[in-house]
Amino acid sequence: AFCGEWLNYEVRYGTTCVSSSDSGFFSDKTPPAPVVFDSVTVAGGNLAAMSWEASSDSDVVYYRIYRRDNSGFLQPVDSILASDYATAMPYIYQLSNAMNESEEYVITAIDSCGNQSSVGNTVPSSTMYLFLGIDPCDGYARIRWNTYKTWTQTQPKEYNLYCDITDPLGGVISGVLLKGGTLDTTFNHYGIINGYSYCYYVRAIDTTGTITSTSNKVCNSSAVVQGSKVLYLGRASVTSQNGVDLYAYIDKDADVIDYQIQRADAEIGPYLTIGNVAKPALGPWEVKFVDYTADPMNRKYFYRIASRDSCGALDTLSNLGTNMLLDVEALGNLSNTLTWTHYREFDAGVEEYKIYRSIDGGSS
Repeated sequence: AFCGEWLNYEVRYGTTCVSSSDSGFFSDKTPPAPVVFDSVTVAGGNLAAMSWEASSDSDVVYYRIYRRDNSGFLQPVDSILASDYATAMPYIYQLSNAMNESEEYVITAIDSCGNQSSVGNTVPSSTMYLFLGIDPCDGYARIRWNTYKTWTQTQPKEYNLYCDITDPLGGVISGVLLKGGTLDTTFNHYGIINGYSYCYYVRAIDTTGTITSTSNKVCNSSAVVQGSKVLYLGRASVTSQNGVDLYAYIDKDADVIDYQIQRADAEIGPYLTIGNVAKPALGPWEVKFVDYTADPMNRKYFYRIASRDSCGALDTLSNLGTNMLLDVEALGNLSNTLTWTHYREFDAGVEEYKIYRSIDGGSS
């Protein structure tokens, strides 16, 4: 390209009339047109990848990539030759930090005379950054992301949130968690299962449906509180010392601190905690407790067990159990009438009641 030269000028009329001569230095100071971004996305390895339209100026020799730093200034980070444009798209910035933040980029074109397209007139484009937070106590993931900025010729139409779920055996399930509009930038994913791995990323789609931008991909091996799958009160029985013996089966894998023994005079409550039993560190996986504050000779009680998880919250309530209250009435014909309250509640129901008798304190 013709970039600069001393030129001499004079005006002639015919061959006899000639003006005075003058000279001046001519230089090409016309910059290339601003570069038009196609999109910027986060590629494999969580690195920023960007595409832009080739410059319409034939004398462009290379493109310069700028990244906005943490102080808000654009800094040149790389350049590619215009002759390599076809093979360089999409361009991946190897020092990208798109895994940890949204990054803003600007592309300029430089011609053979060193003229650079205007930075101020170039529309920048930014990666989407997805942030993930796991609430172990409530068992859900909090996901949020920034809006895409910007497509030059179109606008974002929707944001689709994806999740890849890997079970403990390595099986993977992929799918869309949310098909959201332009205002959707947050989502709570409930039902997180302990021991599963969850990977999230969001994809913006433009109004034409042909251009997309994907955020960074964030994975988390869930460490949420695992609730009790088993808490069964298997027995409430009166002992020979007139205490009520309670026996329950528990879930060895549950994240439980302790078990609260609760008692009420009526089925609907109120239930009061009468004792606490720490979760055993080793099997057998069961909880035992004897209620010596009860009066099982004269009253019927309702018992249940409440487990408290490692966050200190109520985990699970067991089934109800009751002591059986026996009443004996002596009749005048040398016989006794026995009545008792029904036992509740075996999971499979009561098959039969066996009656035992002892005479003068002997064996029954």
